[in-house]
Amino acid sequence: MAVGSCSLCTTATAKRGGLTPRLADWVQCPRCGRYEITDLLGSQMKLMTDRSLLPYVSAHTRQSSDRGELVLLTTDNWEALAERHRRTPVDRKLESVLQYLGDRSDHPGDQVGIGPDDFVLFDAKTPSEVTFHLESLIDQGLIRRAPGDRFVVTSEGWKRLSSSAPGGTLGTCFVAMSFDPSLNEFYDNGMVPAIRDCGFAELRVDRVEHNDNITDRILAGIRSAQFMVADFTLQRQGVYYEAGFAQGLGRIVVWTCRDTDRDNLHFDTRQMNHVIWTDAADLRRKLTDRIRATITLSAPR
Repeated sequence: MAVGSCSLCTTATAKRGGLTPRLADWVQCPRCGRYEITDLLGSQMKLMTDRSLLPYVSAHTRQSSDRGELVLLTTDNWEALAERHRRTPVDRKLESVLQYLGDRSDHPGDQVGIGPDDFVLFDAKTPSEVTFHLESLIDQGLIRRAPGDRFVVTSEGWKRLSSSAPGGTLGTCFVAMSFDPSLNEFYDNGMVPAIRDCGFAELRVDRVEHNDNITDRILAGIRSAQFMVADFTLQRQGVYYEAGFAQGLGRIVVWTCRDTDRDNLHFDTRQMNHVIWTDAADLRRKLTDRIRATITLSAPR
């Protein structure tokens, strides 16, 4: 392990180390989190003159790292990962800043700050963009400024945060599906991009490090999510249970299934309007269309 510059943000205090076989490095950066990067991409980034997309790559690696996921950046995927975060709507960024302050408040009236490296948590390009979002939240009466560059969520801000409680936390999607490795490609390259393209963050319990009972973790995740994507490929009974639990809570469920398994759908749910997909690209396109048509990021007024 050595101290060196981060490949994405050039932070000089990043920790670096080589992987075996020596095809990539791992990096631990206070801004970008922990990620891996191939030697080829790392070499290209040193010569890169247009670095405008790199803050959005940092957003992806940091947010993934905070969820306990380790991202490998390659010449094939880094631009697509950046685009997912570059297109985040402003209203979603505002909500995520407010949610951040609320989540880190020990009690109403608590004063919370945002670190200089934390702007990537909100898909912002620079710290000044977060300053703009904070000023907008102040103008809306949702937060107020406190001494020392800290902020307090106002009563109106808490109302805004709690207003999403009946439908879960705004901007979050719980994914229920089989964890069979054969479906990983379709999840990583189809489902996740579709959810993020629409400005939402996904949660799948097997992709998050935790010490909880897995059933409790699943139920808590469903309760906290704004909506659910439930994929019935391979016909796991747990997915049927989780989808029913979500509907009982009043959550919207987006139903999906691979075309090769559609005839096996249970008769109680077969009448639901499933997104029937063939491959990862087809899943991404169809699921994006369905989410955009049925789910809104706007908080209730």
